[in-house]
Amino acid sequence: MHAYLATTASLDVADRFVDEIADKLRWIATSGTTGVARDSLRPALRMLLFKKRAIYFRTTDEQCRIIRVLHTRQDTESQSFDEDDAAL
Repeated sequence: MHAYLATTASLDVADRFVDEIADKLRWIATSGTTGVARDSLRPALRMLLFKKRAIYFRTTDEQCRIIRVLHTRQDTESQSFDEDDAAL
C-alpha cells in the first residue's frame, strides 16, 4: 500500500496513511473486543472500518491477530480469512 500511494499520490501521503493504519491497529489491539462480528466469513472474525478499509481481526485473551486489511470495495467472497493465510 505504501509503495502504491507513494507513486500515485506522494511519499508524505503514503507515510501518513501507514502511520494512521498502524495507530488504528494498535487501538484495536488495546481496546479489547470491538468491531462487528463476521462469523459468516470465519468463526470469531471481527471487522472494523477505517478510511475506506475493512480491518479483519481475531482477538483472544492473549492476543489480537490482524487477518486482513481490504479496501471496502474488494470482494470478501474471494478472500481467505484463515489465519494461516493472513496478509495485508
